[in-house]
Amino acid sequence: MDCLTSVPESVPWYVARIVSSAAELEGRPLTMSETSDHSQRYRPEGDTRPVRVVTEEEIRGTCNRLMVNGINTITSYYSFSDLDDASMNRLNDWIGRCCTLLRGGRQVADIALLYPVESAWVRFTPATRGVAGSPVKAHRVGKIFHDAENDLYSSGRDFTHVDAQVLAEGRLDGGVLQFRDLHWRVVILPDTDTLPLAAWETLERFYQSGGVVVALTSKPVNSETEFPSPRVLEIAGMLFGGEEEPSMTVNSAGGVGVFLPQGTEALLPTVLDSLLEKDGGVTGGNAPLRMTHRLIGAEHIYFVINDSGQPWEGTMNVPAAGPLEQMDPASGQMTPLDSGHGLSVRLDPYGGMLYRFKDAVPLRRKNVEGGKIPGMAQKPLPEVEPTLSHGQYVNGTIEADAGLSSAERSVWHTSGVLTKGEVDTFLFTCFNYPQPADLSDASYVTVDVWLPQRQKASVPLLVILCDASGVDYCAQTGVPMNGSGHFCCHVALNHFERAGWCPVKDRPLDATAISTIRIGWGGYLGTENEMVAFSLAAPRLAVIK
Repeated sequence: MDCLTSVPESVPWYVARIVSSAAELEGRPLTMSETSDHSQRYRPEGDTRPVRVVTEEEIRGTCNRLMVNGINTITSYYSFSDLDDASMNRLNDWIGRCCTLLRGGRQVADIALLYPVESAWVRFTPATRGVAGSPVKAHRVGKIFHDAENDLYSSGRDFTHVDAQVLAEGRLDGGVLQFRDLHWRVVILPDTDTLPLAAWETLERFYQSGGVVVALTSKPVNSETEFPSPRVLEIAGMLFGGEEEPSMTVNSAGGVGVFLPQGTEALLPTVLDSLLEKDGGVTGGNAPLRMTHRLIGAEHIYFVINDSGQPWEGTMNVPAAGPLEQMDPASGQMTPLDSGHGLSVRLDPYGGMLYRFKDAVPLRRKNVEGGKIPGMAQKPLPEVEPTLSHGQYVNGTIEADAGLSSAERSVWHTSGVLTKGEVDTFLFTCFNYPQPADLSDASYVTVDVWLPQRQKASVPLLVILCDASGVDYCAQTGVPMNGSGHFCCHVALNHFERAGWCPVKDRPLDATAISTIRIGWGGYLGTENEMVAFSLAAPRLAVIK
């Protein structure tokens, strides 16, 4: 792979995980990234941006992201601008030690994430404007897939990408899917409605033997020859039942089928926490730690990184069943430890640590009951009357939606008519809180939305959080404006990112002082007199119990 940036937060770690997963599945021991600061230095003619000099810490953080996701050879094309010999030596020692210890053997991960290319194929039609002209549902496959990657990575869960061949040819052993010497207890299907029948039937047997199958957005519908397939629909009913709400189906062998429909996919980390212990790391909280686990010969190697430009100090667990060695990639120092439980660790900015041990603690599968997703509690926000914000070329209205409102819930209907075509337009329903709301203990912002049929606009429904100091963060709900029907959207707080238009760049969003929540759409180049409408209830908070 190529990695043309060396600003750690923009490093494409997910490409590294795809590359390393392919190597794992094919039994190839070497993975490589050509890595550089090209994007920080290259400026085409007319580009007046100053060259960005990356630091030693940022180069280390870049390579950490690649190595923790399976890259074990770094080919450098760095400029090494402003780095002295001592810095160069430290970087070479760090990367050399990590790559040497992480090379070989196999990944130890309980989660397999499907690469859902077959589901993209059946939704794709020849595009008139490159990829941008592809159907919305084809784009959705990519988004749900990438969101699942991000949810796993940010929640500290390592995973392997698998494809239909792995599912079709995999072996089963008591709730474990095996391929070559790899083993998984959870299979995640992002927006997957199409697979070869042999793959669907493997998943059916996997579930019957005690495995966990998680379907995001879509349920099984098609085989490679039937669209739809009666046999595949039968499997869908067994694994996920008939509910169209977030739900779990549990069988007597301990198998679990989880369905998270459109708008609720961000519940994935919560669902996994209710089903399966983590492979070490930090319990609870939002620590910026990322880790990977390998079995090389008879020894386990566990690599943990601080994926942050700030130092981290705290208590973490390494999944060692007995004594272990701690190895510092900075100094090469090896320290024997009696136990991997409750380790006090301090990691420098973009730092890391390696651990080696003989036996690993098996991860405990948790017992759950069928029905609703466990562990979630709703928390209301202060009641306010919403207002409207819209662009120059939008005639916007907001009014009570009598058909959807009830004694327990107020619903408002928002619509905008475009007064000019092919210009950037937006419209948001705004909930302004006189006393800023505290979202710091929430995991999700939840909003119920109703969309009309046959709406043309395919832009995503957005949620914007504005704090009392003027910082704006934005996130997509996963629902396009040309969807139709009712959606209960759960938008994870850790999905919000600084909005491109936000003038404040030097401080993050203050989740304890949210003054406004805006829900709506933007960036739409529609046609004159086109209407874009939606109804919504007041946003709520979802808290993990």
